[in-house]
Amino acid sequence: MQFAYDVKVKDIENNDTVVVNISRHETNCKDLARFKKILRKFNETGANARGKMMLLFTGYENDHKEIYEIQAIRGWVAKAFNYCPYLFYFLTDAMQNNSCILACLGDCTKALHMPFGEPKTVPEYLSLGLSYEELPKATLMLSLTDEVSERVANGIMEYGALMNDMTENISGMISCLMGGQGYGS
Repeated sequence: MQFAYDVKVKDIENNDTVVVNISRHETNCKDLARFKKILRKFNETGANARGKMMLLFTGYENDHKEIYEIQAIRGWVAKAFNYCPYLFYFLTDAMQNNSCILACLGDCTKALHMPFGEPKTVPEYLSLGLSYEELPKATLMLSLTDEVSERVANGIMEYGALMNDMTENISGMISCLMGGQGYGS
């Protein structure tokens, strides 16, 4: 894994994952200038850059919200996706990074899988004799508009075709990201 402020083609070629940190200042200002320079390096690398970019947002370490719950990050991601509709071709699935970025473009709700009765607080579940491992799991429910879904899938397919990337790589990438839904043909 490579952490870099200024990414070079060799960084992308020589690493499985290249972490691109986007600052709080960049998200608040919706500043894509540095990201565009980094994106040029990913473009230069071509198909070898598929699934290697991990976007992280710095300056939010004390914020307990998920990135898709922070409006400044959602706005930055929307602007980046509008600039680069094939962004998801480059994003890694490590640590579900691509899914977290995708969640910034949709509506998210958390659903708890309740073993019994009404939702309870953690102490209430513990008082019932459940261990931390037995606590109900939360699932993220993501709702995307048809337009966003199509733009994500088409961006991946079109860029993959431009890079002469193999169809099964692209199909698998779209299927994993979109939860197995069939997009494109």
